[in-house]
Amino acid sequence: MANDIPGFEIFDDDAPSEGPVTTTPVKAEPLKKEVVENQRYLVFVLGENLYATPLLAAREVIEVPDFRAIPNTKDYFLGIANLRGEVVGIIDLGGMFGANEPKTDEKQSVIICESRSGPLGAKIDGIRGVVSMNESEITKEVSIKSHVPQEYIRGVGKLESDELAIVLDLDRILDEDDFVSLKKAQQAAV
Repeated sequence: MANDIPGFEIFDDDAPSEGPVTTTPVKAEPLKKEVVENQRYLVFVLGENLYATPLLAAREVIEVPDFRAIPNTKDYFLGIANLRGEVVGIIDLGGMFGANEPKTDEKQSVIICESRSGPLGAKIDGIRGVVSMNESEITKEVSIKSHVPQEYIRGVGKLESDELAIVLDLDRILDEDDFVSLKKAQQAAV
């Protein structure tokens, strides 16, 4: 039987055996790890500034829900809300960062994300959209003098419109005091 593929033989199980067959190991090429450079970001507005967070950090974006204020908490901690049976702490991200009053043409929303203490809602002034940015388009070493603590900032990203957006790490937004307040409020609501 003819074989058109060099280096391969066709074996016939009915043919008489010619003894043990030896094989030569083939060196396999290592799999190349593909580097994913583009990541999608949710761009939003606080006051007159643009911010972004990795899209995967945001569980959902909703209208500002009805919430119950919790006494003896920080000014930017708005309270807790019942989101489909789940108790969610709501913070005013603009108030936390000392942002200017929201523009009237933007629709306020809440970004729901997971924090160390459970689900957290961050009230924002408006959603600008979802963009893709390469890691090379985000400047990591940035010294910004603002009300936003440096540990919350991942860098500054350049958008296609040549605007700049401060890239935030929403997972790190709350400090330990905030977590304690949020946890107590969630437990009291249950």
